[in-house]
Amino acid sequence: LKTAPPAQTFVYPFDVLRRRLQTGGAEAKAKYPNTIQGLWRLYREEGFLNGLYRGCSLNYLKTVPNTTVYLALFDVLKEYI
Repeated sequence: LKTAPPAQTFVYPFDVLRRRLQTGGAEAKAKYPNTIQGLWRLYREEGFLNGLYRGCSLNYLKTVPNTTVYLALFDVLKEYI
């Protein structure tokens, strides 16, 4: 669990770009033609924190309860696996 926050922080800009591409349709595909150009455009137009890491703090807040429930359920159900 110690590696989860750094890993989430590293991949979060890619997740932002993925969500933009999934929800933006053909317009987003033209705006962000590949990963590198997409990340660079997000950075240039919206900035480092507001563009690449928009919503990251909320992602951390949802991860803690999600992981807690997952591990608790695993402990309860592992004898049935």
